[in-house]
Amino acid sequence: MLHLLFVAQEVKVRQFFLIPPRFGVLALYLSPLRPLLYLFASISKKFDLSLKFGVISVISLCIFTLVYSSPALAKIKPQRIISMSPAITEILFAIGAGNRIVGVTKFCNYPEAVKLLPRIGGPLNPSSEQIIKLNPDLLVYHHDSYKMSRFGKQLGVRAVSVSFDNLKDIYHSINIVGRATGNLDGSESLISKLKNQVASYRKHLRNLKPKTTLLILSDSQNPMRDLYAAGEGTFLDELLTIAGGNNIVQNSLILYPKISREYIIAQSPEVILVAGPSANLTEKQLILNKKKWERLSSVRAVKDNRVHYIGADYILIPGPRLIQIVDQFTKALHPKAVSQKPKVFRIPEKP
Repeated sequence: MLHLLFVAQEVKVRQFFLIPPRFGVLALYLSPLRPLLYLFASISKKFDLSLKFGVISVISLCIFTLVYSSPALAKIKPQRIISMSPAITEILFAIGAGNRIVGVTKFCNYPEAVKLLPRIGGPLNPSSEQIIKLNPDLLVYHHDSYKMSRFGKQLGVRAVSVSFDNLKDIYHSINIVGRATGNLDGSESLISKLKNQVASYRKHLRNLKPKTTLLILSDSQNPMRDLYAAGEGTFLDELLTIAGGNNIVQNSLILYPKISREYIIAQSPEVILVAGPSANLTEKQLILNKKKWERLSSVRAVKDNRVHYIGADYILIPGPRLIQIVDQFTKALHPKAVSQKPKVFRIPEKP
């Protein structure tokens, strides 16, 4: 009878403190207390029921304190992580948690080890069946994915949201991922490296005159149609500024606004950057695309042949390779400064 009361009380304590039932490590810490429990059982007939529950509560709370303040349990880390974006995947690898990823989106392709991992669909339309099949104990997703937030609650799996709108958000999200995975040292080291890299570039390029620049997302690269650009306050805008650019898209109500050719003509930027994987063009495609821009011949960037296509796979990913984005922007904006650029840290690609 007492044994059943104790089990019931322990279950109540675990439920009250939201303790996951899968922690079999509890048994390791209960075993030293068995003599005490047996002794209590042998004399419990002398106590009334209310006193029994009182003593059981004290013992249960002692066990909880012993177990959950222990170094062994504190080191328990999630072992089956699902990443819901390329930036999250790269962060997980950079902080040393890449070997515990069991699922990624169809857009995740870096580092090389990621290509062998199971796919769960896209960030906006993930496969619920595939996620359940992978049996995760941690989901890391972008903050605007309400579907993943609900799904995590339904599965009873810890779900952590992150945001990458600007550099401050990126640093904070790296910290969040580090804490969630038990890799806080790795996340703090990564943040420190990125901040040092950014500071190095700021110092190196601070005396250059900024060039007015239009930064276009490569999926919309036909100047005869409406284009989507990086607006003020985005991480791309911040990196463009660090690289010596002056974004012409200011005071927009949205982060990536749609702009017209009339706006481009009126602003007449000195440099136009078309960035994204779709801008990875062959020489022939590059010539054809630049010919389309010749229809806007009054724009300074077009007149001076300063329309640049940047097709690197990382160019729109707000992750550990963000300093390489600054590299690419700097090459296009201030090519003479590139040969003298400061030495920067490189993020390891393997977990």
